[in-house]
Amino acid sequence: MMTAFKLKALLARFRRREHGGLSIESVLTLPTLAWALLAMFSYFDGLRQYNVNIKAAHTMGDLLSRETELVDDDYIDGMHDVLKFLVRADGDPRMRISVVAYDSGDDAFELKWSEVRGGGKALTPDSLNEITDRLPQAFGGSQLIVVETAVDHKAPFIFGVGDQTLTNFLVTRLRFVPELGHKDMTETS
Repeated sequence: MMTAFKLKALLARFRRREHGGLSIESVLTLPTLAWALLAMFSYFDGLRQYNVNIKAAHTMGDLLSRETELVDDDYIDGMHDVLKFLVRADGDPRMRISVVAYDSGDDAFELKWSEVRGGGKALTPDSLNEITDRLPQAFGGSQLIVVETAVDHKAPFIFGVGDQTLTNFLVTRLRFVPELGHKDMTETS
């Protein structure tokens, strides 16, 4: 049986020896370093996907703001195809495009039309109140294009950012015409 004196002597000798110190440090730090690297990759991938999504939403708003003719369902379907191409997400991206006009007499926005692709609900005159506080100030009779997109992002690793839905809300003014109509819909108002 080992005495307390012998045990103290063995521990003191072990503490003075420096052989294998690098191996022990590596075993302790490499898992932390690997976790940090994977977490940074997940954060970067989430940020990259968010930037791609916001640029795609700006593209949708810009396309509509330059349109001088009436749009139809085929046009909106084509915009959804462009959105799919730009975001290159695993799932189907969701898109809601709405046109609202400001009525200065009532000091309120009114819905002209709304279209949805990829799932979700179209904006209605009743649900317009949910987004009114997010709309910018407008002058009487001016129309605004509201583009809302949502893309499900799957994180490449469990570390860092998890799976989430990246959403964008973008408001654009018309550039060349005072109104943007929709051929296949009657006005909602």
